[in-house]
Amino acid sequence: MDKNKELSFEVEKEFEVPVKELYKAWIDPKSLKQWWKPMGNSLTKVENNVTPGGSVLYEAGGEGEEPILLIKGEYEKVIDDELLVYSWNFNLPKNPVEESLYKLEVKFSETSNGSRIHVNQKNLKDEEALVVHREGWEKGLQDLKSYLSSKA
Repeated sequence: MDKNKELSFEVEKEFEVPVKELYKAWIDPKSLKQWWKPMGNSLTKVENNVTPGGSVLYEAGGEGEEPILLIKGEYEKVIDDELLVYSWNFNLPKNPVEESLYKLEVKFSETSNGSRIHVNQKNLKDEEALVVHREGWEKGLQDLKSYLSSKA
């Protein structure tokens, strides 16, 4: 594989809720803890300073001890209810693997029946990582849809 080739993927899903509600579920710590379970682990800590230059911190699993998964990043661009662009540093503290720095671009838009989210993840190192992350986002977006449907 060409080492200089940037791998990325895109996933999207439609929701029967207003775009404001979808956006809130994506950024609000209490909401995130309800629906997002990265690698099957519940979020134990969420810090989201949703402003350009603001930090992102998610810890998952390892209740009361070192987290199983640690994600840190920084918001580059924020347009409320429309667009988030941020770095995404993915780390597994208990399983020493190469840290991975990704870029996420998340677009929120209105549809005739509600809203749509479009996730573009960039800087994947190989096809295997691409498949794993795409499957994770597809499951995450389905869990988000279930969460929002249960609130209706």
